[in-house]
Amino acid sequence: MKLTLVRVHQLLDPAQAAIHVTVHDELDMEVRPGYTETAMNIVAGVAKEVLPGVELPIEFELGPNWGELTEVTTESLPSVLAGMRA
Repeated sequence: MKLTLVRVHQLLDPAQAAIHVTVHDELDMEVRPGYTETAMNIVAGVAKEVLPGVELPIEFELGPNWGELTEVTTESLPSVLAGMRA
């Protein structure tokens, strides 16, 4: 997890995203809306490259706070973002 955290931090655009805290094997991040898909791709890509050959479950949740999180995939991201703006 530590190697993933360091690598994700190196790849994120600090003007667009920030890692706030880690909880066990999770990253809590603040990401600007236009950078969400990029950040998701960075995290997923790094998780896969850190342990090659090991299939890790990679899940994303998106919301304005922890009480209003919605599970999201890259495929469902546009509709989830649209619903949050409405």
